[in-house]
Amino acid sequence: MRLTLLTIPILLAFEASASNLSFNTFGKIACVGFEQNIHITQAGHNRGNFFGERRSFEYLASDGKCRLIAYTGDNQSGSSVDFGLTGTGSKGCRQAADQRAFRSFDVFCL
Repeated sequence: MRLTLLTIPILLAFEASASNLSFNTFGKIACVGFEQNIHITQAGHNRGNFFGERRSFEYLASDGKCRLIAYTGDNQSGSSVDFGLTGTGSKGCRQAADQRAFRSFDVFCL
């Protein structure tokens, strides 16, 4: 692929608009019992199942364009908690008020 001076700014603008959310998952409340790190960089729905139950989440990095929704059942089924849009610098531990466990997720990024 041959890049010209006109295509480079377009590619840089596209790269700057990419979505970003990185978070750790934990098997216990209060971000205890680390299980896995998930890093999302694609716009749209990013769905998956956890390998076991997760009770808390720690945001590590975000560009403010993604929201985490966790589900009690596999394949985004059962009840859910929307942990909201992640702001830049919105680090910290999150869990459901009733301390329920989650088995799947949907991270939606703009």
